[in-house]
Amino acid sequence: MPYEMIVYEKKGPVATLTLNRPDTINAINPQMTAELHGALDEADADAGVRAIILTGAGRGFSAGFDIARRPDGRSSLDATGVEVAEYIKRWWARDRDSAMELLHLWHLTKPVIAAVHGWVMGGGSGTRSRLISPSPRTTASSRNPKFATRRTPRSSSRRSRGGRPPTATP
Repeated sequence: MPYEMIVYEKKGPVATLTLNRPDTINAINPQMTAELHGALDEADADAGVRAIILTGAGRGFSAGFDIARRPDGRSSLDATGVEVAEYIKRWWARDRDSAMELLHLWHLTKPVIAAVHGWVMGGGSGTRSRLISPSPRTTASSRNPKFATRRTPRSSSRRSRGGRPPTATP
């Protein structure tokens, strides 16, 4: 099956899926998501494939979800002209779909190796958690990746103890 947003390459028993939008640091859009899951299914169904490698083209694994302006000049997050209930329903459906995409990787019969390099941000870090999931068949390989995560403030009890976590008393 031909793909536009990813490169599917099979060498021996290994299928390599490359996110291929290097000009946007592989920003994830709906077409890329659909192609990626199609390619994962294709590799999983191929009896000659024993492992799947997922990587990104260019200088980073993924910049996250593509939130650039659409061709009409509006932001992809702009809710102008949409009923509030419809806008919320779309976000709810997207969250539900994200959970289903995570489960897709759990149901693959082949191990997935995420060969991460450079930046993994926004939705890309969500992709990282989907693709480098806690599945026993998924592994991360990287050379100095930079995962974007939210920092949580330290509690005052940790600071007052010199940075050590609080201990439980019997």
